[in-house]
Amino acid sequence: MKTYRLEGSLKNRILIRYRIRQAVDNSTINGMKYLGSRCNRYGRSFWVLVLCGSFASMVFILLFTIDTFDETISVSPDTSYLRWNSTFPAISICYSKGRTGQISNFLKEQWLASNFTPTKNTAYLWPKLAQTYLFLSPNINLDSDITSVCVGLNKTCNLNLAVLKTMFFPTDCKEVLFDVKVGGVKYDCDRIFNYTLTEMGNCFTANSIHDQRAIAEIKNLRRDLPSESNNGADRRTLAETLHARIRATGPIPVATYMREVLLNPSAGYYSTKDQVFGSGGDFVTAPEVGQIFGELIAVWCINELQKFNYDGEIQLVELGPGKGTLMQDMLRVLERFGLSKDRLSVHLVEMSPHLQRMQGERLCDGKVHRTAVDQNEPHVQQGLTGAGVGVRWYTDIVEVPKKFSIVIANEFFDALPVHIFCKESPEAGTAWKEVLVDIDAKQPGPAFRFIQSSKATPYSVVFGKRFNEKDSLLQGRNRVEVSFEVEQIAQSLATRFDAYGGFGLVIDYGHEGNKMDTFRSFKQHKLHDPLQDPGSADLTVDVDFAFLKHFLEQDEKAFTLGPVGQGAFLEAMQGSERLKNLLNVTTDENYRQILKDGYDVLTNPEKMGERFKLLSIFPASLKNYLLTSNKVVGFEK
Repeated sequence: MKTYRLEGSLKNRILIRYRIRQAVDNSTINGMKYLGSRCNRYGRSFWVLVLCGSFASMVFILLFTIDTFDETISVSPDTSYLRWNSTFPAISICYSKGRTGQISNFLKEQWLASNFTPTKNTAYLWPKLAQTYLFLSPNINLDSDITSVCVGLNKTCNLNLAVLKTMFFPTDCKEVLFDVKVGGVKYDCDRIFNYTLTEMGNCFTANSIHDQRAIAEIKNLRRDLPSESNNGADRRTLAETLHARIRATGPIPVATYMREVLLNPSAGYYSTKDQVFGSGGDFVTAPEVGQIFGELIAVWCINELQKFNYDGEIQLVELGPGKGTLMQDMLRVLERFGLSKDRLSVHLVEMSPHLQRMQGERLCDGKVHRTAVDQNEPHVQQGLTGAGVGVRWYTDIVEVPKKFSIVIANEFFDALPVHIFCKESPEAGTAWKEVLVDIDAKQPGPAFRFIQSSKATPYSVVFGKRFNEKDSLLQGRNRVEVSFEVEQIAQSLATRFDAYGGFGLVIDYGHEGNKMDTFRSFKQHKLHDPLQDPGSADLTVDVDFAFLKHFLEQDEKAFTLGPVGQGAFLEAMQGSERLKNLLNVTTDENYRQILKDGYDVLTNPEKMGERFKLLSIFPASLKNYLLTSNKVVGFEK
């Protein structure tokens, strides 16, 4: 059995907190905040017990994983690191335990300057509470038990937080970690651990749900497809792997299940299935129906680009390019309008190495170059189209260069993992719980079932706090499907457009907040049990455009128009006229019928015309300009 280990030798004065789901009871998304805020009465002994218990739990789960699971779940650069945000929710280096004395002395100086005399209990508790506030939970207000020890001072107890962070928090990964090895190969720790401000506070984090750059970085340490030695004879199925994992760690969120089923490098749907799209696959996308779709999307982009009065370099970015058909159709039109290799470059965001290769075959005739492991480049593959336009592939939108960009996302957001939250009554005050995937012990072999959590989960708590008061989003629903990955990508797009210019177009099937249960599976164009034979069928969920618009606009960096029905949009783009032109230049009756049938599928309200919707995204600074004299084509209403 082939496994890899992550080895790290730590300096003696560093506290590393491994927050592992269900390994420590009552853990929260704020990590050690729970521990810090409850150690008031137990003192140093409590911290010793917690520290020992945490490390023991981590060692047990790590050893269990290495000894129990095969390569599809083992700790290896190409697999488990991609999923550590669920298996091991985060590895964080937040602050040095050895700096407690330094912080205590600094606080005493602050108190003397404020003419504040702390009690004995305050002098003992405050350094620990200050560390929790400064380095673990900076995004919330000080707890009442913290402020109570600082009567007469302000809400931060007269602390200069900026000074404290500058003095005591490490600014370089090398200050706290060294000799990091992956698969026996030594790597610069800054390639794996990134300084970030997350829900857990100021930390160096690897593979947390808030730090997708680390996921992509570690995943790219080995970029090739998994080896298929022994024809898979000694390899577990994905169902067996998930069954063993749930048996070891307990029920998992639907989002974790989706991520495994779709993106597991050795057994995931998009990673291993040769034919996903088209009549011979499991579903059909609009670009596969007919060339008119991609051509009109390109014309729309050219029309909107003219409103920017921009003549610099343009990045054409596509999220989830599928087979590359849409990009191929768009490039053909863009070239006719004069956008050549001197001004245009293509950037494709694709997680699956299998699909990356397929797209390279279509767009670059297979003449692509895979980025070597020892090359510190954000792209994983690059090539040239027949017209000489440069094409690069990435695994995350954040890796795409920060420049003026036109971003297209066709049937991309529907495949992102979602959390499903539910409650017994839509009434305000009712706690949200989460739908989880558990083992179905009543069925033979590896079998699964959906269950409702018996109590709130960390994700449901966060969801409730953020959205309970947003009636416009919940619309009285007692079941909601939300993807936090959608939020992350949406915020990244909004920031990109605001800072560097550009615009985007989302095409997907979805609703505007009026549906509750859309999670399903497709196999050979038919509905399929999503829990049966995981990895053999596509998993999808309708895009909640109400939440997507909220995520894009919440920081006031972007504004959106739509969603509008696909049929109405294509008609507004003169789709019928384009169809007539194509029919006039061919006498092949079979091809003429294909064109007619394809356009009917795209625009008929009973087919794709109403079910699929389009949402446009622009910098917030252009809102008044585009809503008045320069209205966006297809979104005039």
